[in-house]
Amino acid sequence: MSFKDVRGRRDDFVYPATHAALQPCASACIVNGRTMHGSSPEIGEGSLVRLVCNDRGMKSIQGYYLIRLEDLHWRPSNLMKIPNADYLERTGSENIGARLWRLPPKSANTLHKHIRSEEFYFVLEGTGRIRVGDETLTVPRYGGVLVGPEQLRQVFNDTDDEVLWLIVGAPEELEFLQGSKSKMDLSLIYPVDPKQLPNELADVQWPPKG
Repeated sequence: MSFKDVRGRRDDFVYPATHAALQPCASACIVNGRTMHGSSPEIGEGSLVRLVCNDRGMKSIQGYYLIRLEDLHWRPSNLMKIPNADYLERTGSENIGARLWRLPPKSANTLHKHIRSEEFYFVLEGTGRIRVGDETLTVPRYGGVLVGPEQLRQVFNDTDDEVLWLIVGAPEELEFLQGSKSKMDLSLIYPVDPKQLPNELADVQWPPKG
């Protein structure tokens, strides 16, 4: 394992020294309370490791990209089948993610958290509903919610109208991007059943069968 360039950021997870999360993304760590960086520090098997900087290999774009409505490709999400479009997939950005999510009536996205990404949830159309931890929030059109990485959150729609969200997250978690070769433990973002629905949708079948 190689560690270099402490830049002051850290996530809120403490890992066993052998955890896969350390392999693709750490550029420095705190081992049993002591900051370590440089090359190949000795880490005992029983050590606890906290990531400090996770942006090894993250490159800034050059210039700018104009993204038009017709450039967007809509697709259903893997787990919850929510239509979504990735604004930045053509840009190669490794620092930020931005995606539109169109929630049908009586639907929900995954219940999840993040390793280090902060996410900003912005309502473009309709009335947004999101649960964060033990709280359920109602977000008016053009309102937004900023959620820290450690918080469980789930966007859902218990209304009779579609709701359109723009969700922006940074820094991008490269190990979870499509095509990543890292072997991440998905329980880091899905510590509980990601398909569980909020109480407001207790009598709803989502995602739809078939």
